Amino acid sequence: MYTDAVAPIRSGTKATPDAVFRACERLRLEQGEFRNEDVVAITGGGLSTVGRLVAIYRKHEAITAANDALDTEVT
Repeated sequence: MYTDAVAPIRSGTKATPDAVFRACERLRLEQGEFRNEDVVAITGGGLSTVGRLVAIYRKHEAITAANDALDTEVT
């Protein structure tokens, strides 16, 4: 059975959602494309936790970009 749910992030992990999202944004602005390992180098923490959070960041960015494009078309 496939589920797209994300397991809860353990408390006390170095790779908090806020830290990972800020690192993703920084890397996107500086480099454009980036890997999960690049984010781990900034935030620390485990690759599995960071990988899940980076996946959420990328999905969020795609939705935001689509929303911005729609706003541009409507106005």
